[in-house]
Amino acid sequence: MAEDCDGSPDTLVTPPNSLATESTYLSRGFNSHELNFKIEQLALHDDEGGDYHMGHRAGKTKQRYDIFLSFAQEDREFAEEVKVRLQTKKKLKVFVPSEGLVLNVMPGEVFSEQVADMIKQGCRKTVIILSPSYLVSPWCSFESHLALHHSPDSKEHILIPVLYQKCCIPSFLSHICYADYPRYSQDPSKCEQYFWEKFYKACQHTV
Repeated sequence: MAEDCDGSPDTLVTPPNSLATESTYLSRGFNSHELNFKIEQLALHDDEGGDYHMGHRAGKTKQRYDIFLSFAQEDREFAEEVKVRLQTKKKLKVFVPSEGLVLNVMPGEVFSEQVADMIKQGCRKTVIILSPSYLVSPWCSFESHLALHHSPDSKEHILIPVLYQKCCIPSFLSHICYADYPRYSQDPSKCEQYFWEKFYKACQHTV
């Protein structure tokens, strides 16, 4: 079982997941305070009924994917397993930023806005893969906070936390049940039944 903690993951230690290389992020000047400010800007814009304008006309983006997969680069191997399982076993469309944004971003476009567009408009749900590496990534914090803002009461299961490695559960996620991989990972049959099957149902859940 993971323990809750008081602080949210906002410490800048390593660059975020596979959106880009470390040098790319640093060259764009990302840090935890700027990302948190960006979250507030996007949330305010959404609350005021504004449409996102992220490399294309505002309001044009429609849900094209089932899952937005948020993870730290260090957890890429497990994230790949999650993606393949959802695609092959449940025929779900999974969006991975490194595969869907970097190759299509135009000069002058902003990564943070592209990500926000996909989380809030392009995907039905966001799966976050929690680990010590995830908690120290400001970009992962950015993605998880945006997904939480999109689903504050969790009724539609829009945000699905997956505990991949034991770590302190951020307080802003404490009200949401998470899928506990370490609890069953040593027993393949139990892991399949109690972790993966429940995870599949959460990803397929609709209200």
